[in-house]
Amino acid sequence: MITDITPLIEATKNRKQVTFTYEKKTTGDTVTHTGGIYEIRGDSLWMWDINSNDSIRRLYLSNIFDFQVLDATFFPPQPWPIKIEGEIV
Repeated sequence: MITDITPLIEATKNRKQVTFTYEKKTTGDTVTHTGGIYEIRGDSLWMWDINSNDSIRRLYLSNIFDFQVLDATFFPPQPWPIKIEGEIV
């Protein structure tokens, strides 16, 4: 579980891609997702997975084991606003 989401907030503001290592509680599987964050709110974040390029995924912050902010820019494929705690950034 991660304890400091400050780098994720900065990645969201700067539209940087992030790679997440995440545990799916429903199956117990550990998966990796890479993409851009559309929203951080409460106990979750919503990200566009650039590898599957088909949907926004909800990730619970408590299920993220590790993440890496990449140097690559996230170009949002959908026109939805990017938000942190309800505020458009």
